[in-house]
Amino acid sequence: SEEAWVPVPAVADAFVCNVGDLCERWTNGVFKSTRHRVVTTGAGVRLSAAFFWEPNFETDVSPLRECVSEVNPARFEPTTYGAYILGKYAETHSGFDARTQRISYSE
Repeated sequence: SEEAWVPVPAVADAFVCNVGDLCERWTNGVFKSTRHRVVTTGAGVRLSAAFFWEPNFETDVSPLRECVSEVNPARFEPTTYGAYILGKYAETHSGFDARTQRISYSE
């Protein structure tokens, strides 16, 4: 099922790279964003390192031209990182107003 967690067994001398929504946008869907978590079974060492892009608000986050073609047309509208991240924040934070960049809390 699309809602089930998939175990990823540790492979010697290898690593797994999960990408987020911004990477999916920049690569025009070539790399897919996935919900992910890291869980260890306790059998051996397993490391997890997070890296986040945080471009300037004015940065163009349209799909990279190398990832757009006749076979793979642009799937995302051109936008700036500021508009993108404020939109994501509004999707995930109830009461967020992108115009004021504030959250209103209801009692």
